Parts: sequence; C-alpha cells; structure tokens
Amino acid sequence: MFSQESCQCVLLVANAIPQVFYQQSNSLVKPLLHSMAHQRSKVRLAALKALGCVVRKGSATAIDDVLSPLAQRVSDSTPSVRSCLVDILADWLLHQPDRYSYHHKLIPLLLICMSDEVPDNSTKAHCLWEEIGAQFERENEEDLKDQMDFMQLIEAMPGLRKCVCPFLSKLEVCV
Repeated sequence: MFSQESCQCVLLVANAIPQVFYQQSNSLVKPLLHSMAHQRSKVRLAALKALGCVVRKGSATAIDDVLSPLAQRVSDSTPSVRSCLVDILADWLLHQPDRYSYHHKLIPLLLICMSDEVPDNSTKAHCLWEEIGAQFERENEEDLKDQMDFMQLIEAMPGLRKCVCPFLSKLEVCV
C-alpha cells in the first residue's frame, strides 16, 4: 500500500525519468489500486493521481486492470476524488496514444460522472465530454466531413455521437 508521500514520489519519478518509468510502471499498478481503497480520502486522491500518471506515462495495457477500481471511485464519498477521476478519464480519452482502443471502456465512466451530485463535478465532466467530441471531430474530419456538413443543420456537436457510435456494441461488456 502506498502512502500520500509515496504517491507524490511516483509522480516526481514519472516526470523526471520517463524512459525508466515506462519500463517499471506496471509494477506500481497493484499497490496503487490497493491504496485507492484506503479509508482516508487524501490517500485515495493521491493514489488516484499517481495511478492516472502511471497509466498515462506507462503502459496503457494497465487500463484493463484499473477499470473496476475506477468504477468504484465514481461513487466515492469525497467530491475531490470524483473530480480527480473526471480529470484522469478526460486526460486518457484526450491524450493516450491508443485512446480509441479504450473508448468503449472509459466513456461509460465519464458519462456516469456527468450526473455527479456536485454541480462543479458534473459541469466539468460535461465540458470535458464536449472537448473529447471536438477532438474526435478534428481527428476524423475526412471520415466525418459529409456527415458533419449534413448534421450541422440538425444538431450541435455531431462528433460526440460519432465518437460513441462505433463503440456501442462494446459498451454492454463494460456495464
């Protein structure tokens, strides 16, 4: 189990020596997951931030291992932990190199965060969701050009719908 200080060290090492960190990142996942269930919210928050960094700067294959514990943090009793979860999910959905491979696993968690009981958290999730859709539109502009021209007459942000549609058949597995 990691303490708050240990989680801070993980963040510092990840930023200081990224090449070495990438090679060793998977060994940190299991202890960080254990720390995410700690009774103190500050430890859970530090572990969640460290875990977000480990997956982001390490191997993305760890996403499969962290999905269930992340789903538990969606209903964490502390709003700051839920807010951090929204930030991490959005970071992965926006910046992970192979993010489209994990959309069907991460999008349901972000959609749940959009109904958070704390207005600031739900607003943040909505804004980040729109940013993810806009990025999807930009990155797939050629594929979506005809549909986007037509859809602009009908609805705003067609990228959000197009971002989710390819993964709808996979969503049932995650829920």
